[in-house]
Amino acid sequence: MTTHAAVQGPPLALGRVSCGAIALSFCLAQVVWIGLLSNGPFLDEGVNVVAGSRLTNGFRDDFSWLGGSVWLFPLLAGIAHAAGGLAATRIVATIFFSASIWLAGLSVQRRYGRTPALVSTLFLSTNGILFSVAHLAVYDCVAFFGTTLALFCSDRGGQTSSRSWWLGAAAAMVLAVLAKYSVALMMPLVVLLFAVDGTLKMRQLVLLTLLPAAASIAYMLLVYGTVLPAGVLSGARDAGAAFDDATLAMRCLYACGAPLVVFLACLAFGDTTGFTRGRLWVATLGLLLWPLLHLTTRRYVSLEKHAVYGLLFVAPIVGVCVARWIANRRWVYWFAAPLLTWSAVQTTWQDHSWANIRPLADFLVPMLRSDDEVVADPGWDLALYAIAEGPLASPWAIVDRTRRHNGASPCDADWIIAPGRGAFGAEDPLVGQALACGHELVRRFPAPFVAITSDFVAHMDWELLVFQHRSEESRCEVSR
Repeated sequence: MTTHAAVQGPPLALGRVSCGAIALSFCLAQVVWIGLLSNGPFLDEGVNVVAGSRLTNGFRDDFSWLGGSVWLFPLLAGIAHAAGGLAATRIVATIFFSASIWLAGLSVQRRYGRTPALVSTLFLSTNGILFSVAHLAVYDCVAFFGTTLALFCSDRGGQTSSRSWWLGAAAAMVLAVLAKYSVALMMPLVVLLFAVDGTLKMRQLVLLTLLPAAASIAYMLLVYGTVLPAGVLSGARDAGAAFDDATLAMRCLYACGAPLVVFLACLAFGDTTGFTRGRLWVATLGLLLWPLLHLTTRRYVSLEKHAVYGLLFVAPIVGVCVARWIANRRWVYWFAAPLLTWSAVQTTWQDHSWANIRPLADFLVPMLRSDDEVVADPGWDLALYAIAEGPLASPWAIVDRTRRHNGASPCDADWIIAPGRGAFGAEDPLVGQALACGHELVRRFPAPFVAITSDFVAHMDWELLVFQHRSEESRCEVSR
């Protein structure tokens, strides 16, 4: 096992700043921020809350449209939403992320000392992308917690040679993968991180490889059978259709640029004594894995959410290097100001990177009947109101581009909701279909949002149009 010398710093004492205090402050700041947010649900929040609401209300469903197990975060989301609405659901997600930040800092403290742990914890908690993702009511919160717990248990297992810690690491990997299936791509890096460090023996290597894989495959076969659930491939359809390569590259740079610059500065100018070359390479791969996957597959879906996982791999290295800089060069503190400013800007942009459909939902949901069919783009965020709080029972009553699998014509829908102008100025094809079908335009709703484009950032003036089927008696006052 590779030994690591602790970076000397002031002793950890009661009443002084600690990793737990930083994580708790992060959690409280998130709760305050959630209370101040005026934006409605993100599309993936609709997916999770709708699934959880259906489960808690006793509806039967295979939930194959989910990208993770319904029995983990969606179940909690359904319960929390019933108790306190979207804000309560977001607070549940925040608790998982806050616990993850605390565990990450605690792991660094045990190996390298208090000061690197504090720096690592601050590096995570002040990252703008992570701060914004941490209050989204999506299953990434449990997946992120499972990944952090796997790293923590593996680290403790290497220090103590206790089988219990390795079993805990394997169980945490299963938790992360079942929470979000695509996180399985990160698990080999967790194993590799400790294999190149000389920590893993063959028994632990087999345990961390076979047990999570066997448990995850067994769950898939038990729940879905031999048919791959559609949620595993969620976002693959139409991915890249609206975004060119320059825009996708800009979004990758936007999501990972700041931590990448800090990490590269640590590698180039910092003292990385105590880290093997293999560990540095694995940490680099962990940070760049998701951006590279998105670039090569031209997928823009969930890019920012995926980017936060890589921070866990580089946080210890950043913590140690910056702590050593602080010990010798006090002027390093001046670099914190621009980084914190950039994080604040990112958080503000991220929380307004989707259209607010609350006014639309307030208008439409009271007029919906239980047998109505709605074609909407976007659809899942509207489904949160129409199913969790409205009369519709099934998510299939609201059809969007990810659920148009049966070739049904939108002309049969009672309501059609479509963007009057798309994200890049083009009219949504659904508008033309609605007009061709003879639906009547009854209301327009402004829905502005912030988008990262090839020109870096743009404020989009979306407009959501509501069309009603002409064959029915109008349920609302026509307003053009």
